[in-house]
This record gives sequence, structure tokens and C-alpha cells, in this order.
Amino acid sequence: MDLSFAIPQAVLRHVAFRHLLGDDDALLRLPVYAAVVSAAVLLVQTGVAFRSRGGSTGAPPAIGWGAILAWRVTRFVAAAAALGLSVAVGIDEGDTWQEVLLGTGPYLYATFLSFFTLDPRKYRQRLVRHANFVLFAASALYICRDVIPLATFTQEPLDRGAKMMAKIALVFFSGLVVPLFTPRLYTPVDPSNPQKELNPEQTASVFSFALYFFLDTIIFAAYREKEVPEDQLYVLCDTDGAEHLKQRSFKFLDVFSGARQRHPFFGLMRVYWREFATLFALVVVRCLANYTGPFAMNRLLLYIETRDQPESHIVRPWVWIALVAGGPLIGALAFQAYIFVNTRTLVWTESVVTQLVFAHSLRIRVKADSRDDEAATTEQQPVAGEAASESGSTSSEGDAESTTIQPSSASVRSSSSSSAAQKDGDQKTADKKAEEKGQSMVGKINNLVTTDLGNITDSRDFIDLFLYIPLQLVIGIYFLYVLLGWSVWVGVASIVLLAPLPGYNYTTYFSTHVV
Repeated sequence: MDLSFAIPQAVLRHVAFRHLLGDDDALLRLPVYAAVVSAAVLLVQTGVAFRSRGGSTGAPPAIGWGAILAWRVTRFVAAAAALGLSVAVGIDEGDTWQEVLLGTGPYLYATFLSFFTLDPRKYRQRLVRHANFVLFAASALYICRDVIPLATFTQEPLDRGAKMMAKIALVFFSGLVVPLFTPRLYTPVDPSNPQKELNPEQTASVFSFALYFFLDTIIFAAYREKEVPEDQLYVLCDTDGAEHLKQRSFKFLDVFSGARQRHPFFGLMRVYWREFATLFALVVVRCLANYTGPFAMNRLLLYIETRDQPESHIVRPWVWIALVAGGPLIGALAFQAYIFVNTRTLVWTESVVTQLVFAHSLRIRVKADSRDDEAATTEQQPVAGEAASESGSTSSEGDAESTTIQPSSASVRSSSSSSAAQKDGDQKTADKKAEEKGQSMVGKINNLVTTDLGNITDSRDFIDLFLYIPLQLVIGIYFLYVLLGWSVWVGVASIVLLAPLPGYNYTTYFSTHVV
């Protein structure tokens, strides 16, 4: 049964592949362009760092003599070997000195940068990033020239020879493997007070962090023992400390710390803009990976149906088999990274909002106490004046006529006792109102740090609503359109028209249940 019309395949033209993977000057100069851009950016960064050097505090971090230095030495050796092989290949092929310079310039630049990162007393991570960038560009060049053609029926690798293969292997190793497995150096948030005991998360390599290998110690400890004591758990990272989170976020959230008067959502987005940019990228990768498996399966089935027509195929079947397994794997890695970053942001937000609420509550208490003191002072002044007036009138009457002293004293005592009783009653009423007001204020504060804080943290997955679901719908509709054609719009229309039906059914059921 011929299903070629029911399941169409997007045929890639041979000319397009030749234009992309051929011996093109622009593609060959990709490492040169990367080196030029890197040198320009590095020059600007060095100038800015030199001008702001006077404001730095604390000793600069050092890589020491451990694994970081070993991987940096490995990068330098690999880059230097790739440089030597580039010169040898250029001489063997009879290139001009301009061509040799263009071919070896990026590796000379990367070797130069790698050499200055070998000092164990210095950090110099900026040089490491630029060296990785140039070597990654060279790796991308050889992936396009020599790896992608292996996945097609119409193209062949463009580079041959033992020296060239050794050079490509060194470029891949220095540009892809070394950055993935090099441990990260711990950089304290407060150079004057570094963390004494480190969390493995702070020094894990990219590969270890992506696959959670840095948790192996505590996981195997929990596997061997019945319970893990609290003191054996990893220490808290200094980036997760309450004081650091306060310094990082209050300037964007607290009006009394200089923040603008605006909705807290925008303040939180300003604080966590790096984290949410990462989440947006992970959501896009996850959406694309979810449809990689179905798309690859469709291409594989089409290849099986039309395998007797080799001229109609460009991509080899092993590529689709790899995508069937690799797509869900990439999607799972993206989802786990999303959960990690999102959960960490949740914990940070709980700490920040709790500190913010209690800081405002302390300001309210101080303001209320100052008002009470002012009220008490104003009440004491007329009482003292009244007592002085009564004392003066009594003494003057005593000088004039002694027989009037007794009744006057009795009336004064009677009026004083009634006034005191009235004041006691007013004071009790005021105390009761103050107590009720205080209880109401305590309840509001507790509600802010419990229910309202929970509502804020529960809304952290708004990316799913505004990005993940729409992107999934768009990709799904396009995928079905490629398979089914215009009939997919009938299904889309039915989904849109029947969308209110579940809500209507629920409302009808609820009203019937109440009756």
C-alpha cells in the first residue's frame, strides 16, 4: 500500500546541502570570524575591568593545583597540538602563507589564551570563555564539513587524511569535551567572608550538573545506611543565604530600600531575570524535543515503505533511530533542569518575601509605639495642670477661712475618684481595642507569610500557560498539518468550538447537585 501521499516527506534539495556543507569560503572562515569577535570583546572587557579595578575588595580567587588546572593544561596541550597539525596540513596541501595564516590563526589565538590560564594563583575565567568560544566555532565547522555528511546519502566528508582526522579529534576534544567536564571554581558572593565548607553543586562541571552526578555521595550514603544524619547533608550555598538574597532583591522590591512603586511581579522578574530567561529557553527546548520522537518515527516508517527508491532519500535511517531515542532524552534533561531552576527560585522567593513582610511589620510596630508615646505624653500634661490648679485654690481658701476646707477637700476627693474611675474605664477600653487591633495585625501578617506567599509561589509556572501550551499547540497543529493536510483545521475548529462544553457540563452538574 502506497502511503507516500498520505504521509508526505519534506525533500531536501541536493543543492541546499552542497551550499551548506560544501567547501565554502564563508564556512571555512568561521573560526577566523569567531577569533576576531572574541579579540574585540576581550579588549573591551579588559579595558572596563582595568578602569573598575580600584573598586574590587578581597583577594582574587585562585584555581590552585587541582582538577581545574589539570583540565586547563589539557586544553592548552590539545590546542597547541591542533595548531601544529594545522601548519603541517597546510604545508602538505601546498597552501599559500595567507591561507596557512587564516587556517592556523584561530588555533594560535586559542593556544595563546589557554597558556595564560595556567597560573594556579589566578582565576582568569574570562580567557577560558574566549578560548572555549573559538574552539567551539572550530568544532562547529568540522561538524558541518565532516560529521553531517555521514548522515546523508548524497554527501561525503570533505576532509581526509590521518593528520586532518587527528586535528579534528583534538578540536572536538578541546572545544566540546573539556568545557563539559571541567569543574567550576567557587567564587564567594562576599570575598571578605568566603564559605568554609562548599556544596558540591558550586563546583560541579556542566556534565555533572546536568546529570546530577554531584549528588552521588549523599545518594550512596543513604543507600548504604538506614538514615542520613542532618550533619551529613550538604551545606547551604552562600548564594542561597538569607542575607545575600536580601541584598540582591530588596533594592527592587522594598520601597524603603530604593525600589520603585510598582507591582511585585515586575520586581521579582527584575531580580530573577537570568533564571526566567533560562526557564524560557528550557521550555522551548522541551517543546521541540517532545515532537522529535514522533517526527523521527514518521520519517523512519516512510523510509521503510520506500526503501526501494534510494534516490528519494537524503537522510540515512540511523539518524531517525537516534532521534527516536535522543529526543525524549533531551526533553527529560530540559525538564529536569527546568524543575531544578524553578524550585530554587521558589525557595528564594519564599525567603525574600518572608523577610520583606517582617521588615514591614517591624516598621509598623515602631511607628505604632511612637504614636502611643505621643498620646500618653499629651494626656499627662492636662492632668498635671489640673492638680496644680486644685492645690492652688485649696491653699488660698485655707488662708481665708478654715471652716470651708473640709467640704472642699471632700468634693475634690469625690471628683478625683470619679475622674480616676472614668479614666480607668477609658484605659481598659483603649487597651481592649489596641489588643484587638494587634491581633488583627498579627493575623494579617501571618496570612501574608502563609496563604499569600503560597499563592505567589504557586504562580511560578505561569510560563507553562503563556509559552509552553501555546507553543505545543502551534507545533502540534503544524505537525498534523504536514501529515493530514487541510483536514487538520476541522479538528482545530472542533476543539475551539467545544472548549466551553466542559465548563458548561460542570456548571449544570453542580446546579443539579445543589437542587
